Amino acid sequence: MKTCFFSLFLFFLTSLGVFAQTINGKVIDTNTALPIPNVTIQVSKNIGSFTDENGLFNIQISNSKKVIFSCLGYQTRTIAIDSLKILNFIVKLKESENNLEEVVLGNHKISFDSIMQSVRYYLKVNYSDLPKKRTIFMRYTNQPDFKKVDFELDRNTLISRKRRKLANKDFEAFSSKLKKTKTSFSADYYGNYYSKIVEASKRKRFLSSKIDSIQGYRLLNNNEDITLESVQANAQILFLSQLNKQKTYKLKSGLFKLEDSVSIIKVSKELKANKDSINLSQFSEKLSDLIQGFRFTNKKNSTNFLDNYYYKHQIIDTLSTNSSTIYVVSFSPKRSKAKYNGKLYIDADDYAITKIEYQFAKGKKGTNLNLRLLLGVKFSENFKKGALLFKKGPTGFYQLTHAKEKEGRYFYLNRSLKFIENSKAREKVKFGFKIEGNFYGTTEMVVIKTELIDNKTFNKKININKGRVLTKKEYDTTTWKNAKLLQQYQKQ
Repeated sequence: MKTCFFSLFLFFLTSLGVFAQTINGKVIDTNTALPIPNVTIQVSKNIGSFTDENGLFNIQISNSKKVIFSCLGYQTRTIAIDSLKILNFIVKLKESENNLEEVVLGNHKISFDSIMQSVRYYLKVNYSDLPKKRTIFMRYTNQPDFKKVDFELDRNTLISRKRRKLANKDFEAFSSKLKKTKTSFSADYYGNYYSKIVEASKRKRFLSSKIDSIQGYRLLNNNEDITLESVQANAQILFLSQLNKQKTYKLKSGLFKLEDSVSIIKVSKELKANKDSINLSQFSEKLSDLIQGFRFTNKKNSTNFLDNYYYKHQIIDTLSTNSSTIYVVSFSPKRSKAKYNGKLYIDADDYAITKIEYQFAKGKKGTNLNLRLLLGVKFSENFKKGALLFKKGPTGFYQLTHAKEKEGRYFYLNRSLKFIENSKAREKVKFGFKIEGNFYGTTEMVVIKTELIDNKTFNKKININKGRVLTKKEYDTTTWKNAKLLQQYQKQ
């Protein structure tokens, strides 16, 4: 009896192995080898499962001889059970070559081409081209990272050996201070920004803008304001301190004349003025870059992420919110001039783009200047990443409400400066300097209010102020102190 029972028990276990075997495995991207979450795994009509966030799955198989793996944005793959064993239960999926053909929404299907056509068709309905007045808060943060900083007084200059030694000591101290600098500084801006789209041609449009009522405040760590301009100014002061402080000098770099009359008094005043003022041109330039940088209506433009001439698109996900469904469409470069990849978030109800995420694609850069051998200058915009949010406002149109962009810029300067005394003696003093490193900047903006205005209002003369710098006491009473408006927005 015991033998029969044992035989039956073994038969039962064997039967379970045949009819209800559990398999474990992993699904990864063919190109990146990264795990793919939320892959649908179908064994039969009634048996299925999904991969977790690490691409892992386990599923029971009975009489099934094959398993179907499918995921939005990837080619569906059917694999025999025996083949899965040969693959060590690691399944590789390829991205869809020609995008996902259809998306199921409710009880009906919609094609990907139809989605993209609708987005382009409704651009004029969802976004207004009328002139606008925006009340804006913006914070710009700068973080320097100096790799090399060297200053040296030329040995041939007409200065005593003892004085040259003391001067080079000062330069070494200045260089060491810069290399150790890890503090960042921020500038806050608040004011009105007027903009208008101007038609240059059928394909090209640009943004005309002006600003008024600008207030600003500079937040310095340890009272340090480290920019390339301030470094150059402080270096000039160091150089000029070795010369006659009562005289003026011509400033040359190589064959190029930089200034006719420079003095330590003049440079010190300019440095103080820059420290006590806000940079309105920087404010306007940063805003314009954020607002006009990615225009959907400029055809065949490398910053138009909707342009299928420059970018290839693919639906990679659908998201459900409390109010609507969002299609997530990826974009990546198709042509060499296209520099970005990222995602477009599209509202399924009105086909408006509600969010854009973007960054430089692999191997891509922004502005690049390499005159290192010829002029000792090199500059490269090697990192950029950002996000733009759009919401429907009281006007009935979608408006930009929040933007954040991070960028990294490499710089290299290896030059010599020559100070020539403005006198009959024309005494000359020569200094050499080398600076190399990176500047990392973050620009974040929130639009407090947007008004649509007409051309007459836009063209009306505005009493543009020079940008008032607030005192610490005034700044503490503002609604935008310490980026309060950004913090409130981020909590929403």
